[in-house]
Amino acid sequence: MPRMATRQPEAQPVLRAFGDRLREMRLAAMLSQAQLAQRSKLQPPYIWRMESGVANPTLVTLALLSRGLGCDVADFFKSE
Repeated sequence: MPRMATRQPEAQPVLRAFGDRLREMRLAAMLSQAQLAQRSKLQPPYIWRMESGVANPTLVTLALLSRGLGCDVADFFKSE
């Protein structure tokens, strides 16, 4: 089960920033949340929770997302 950030209020700014970056990258790839979920082998609600800053993704999830987006994991942490 994905880790939820609700028990870690200090993590909220980081998770929101990651969610914003994930959404930005998904939209740049012209993918819907459902399309990214399918490509990443994740559930669409989980994509929504990550983009909303609610879910705390694992490294494995980052690897799946990067595969779905066709990018490197490091790209999630680069500012454009």
